[in-house]
Amino acid sequence: MACCVDAETGQVQQEIRRPNVGTTSTNIERITTVHFHPTEPNSVLLGTDKGFIYCHDLRVKDVVTTYTKLFGDVHDLLFLDDHGQRFVSSADVKQRNASNQTLLVWDWRSATLLYDRLDNNMLAHSCLRKHPARPYFVAQCSGNYASLYSSRAPYKCVKGPSVDGRRPPLRFEGSHEVEGYRVQGSFSRNGALWASGDAYGRVVLYRTSGKRELAERFQLYARNTACICAEFQPSNDESSDVLLTGSVDGRIDLFKH
Repeated sequence: MACCVDAETGQVQQEIRRPNVGTTSTNIERITTVHFHPTEPNSVLLGTDKGFIYCHDLRVKDVVTTYTKLFGDVHDLLFLDDHGQRFVSSADVKQRNASNQTLLVWDWRSATLLYDRLDNNMLAHSCLRKHPARPYFVAQCSGNYASLYSSRAPYKCVKGPSVDGRRPPLRFEGSHEVEGYRVQGSFSRNGALWASGDAYGRVVLYRTSGKRELAERFQLYARNTACICAEFQPSNDESSDVLLTGSVDGRIDLFKH
């Protein structure tokens, strides 16, 4: 179930269930991620643990579009432009021959699959975030790194300068670990920093320019308590350095670095 809540009053405006009937059977779909359309306030994308993505209309209180392929648990969803015509999905794969379906790009209105094969390594991507100013998005990977992908067609992995005749993919890596947790991250408002949680209780900040090196790292929680969320405050002050962090044991902290 997902709930739409009034941000000012805290009152639940609508409960969203899949399927939309009262049942306790094992066929209930658990909603794993929710994402509002950027220009259509009544349209909500829902990802589930049964390998389905739905566009739910809050006015009719029902699903209006369904998106699916041969994938499993949906981890995250992200609209790729300000108009909301295309979005990328991240999901587990259920079959070896579906390794190209961990990251997919969809047409929002028609439910047409536009691009696959963004990534072929069959690793889960727990978090998708678009840079606020540059044409790329980040996919946090269970392989202990976050990869950069172009937010423009054909949405290829962004690569760095040639080294010994090979252009390596650009990543935030080397200073945080995911270790199977659904670790979330975010960009600062001006896009200068990328913040990530960490399996060992740390908040890790990377610079987004140059070599994307470590900027700072803080031990917020015990090493056996994963930090699963690091979200920059969307402040009007571009120099804002406030983060909301969350731990795997349910603790939420306001953190100023």
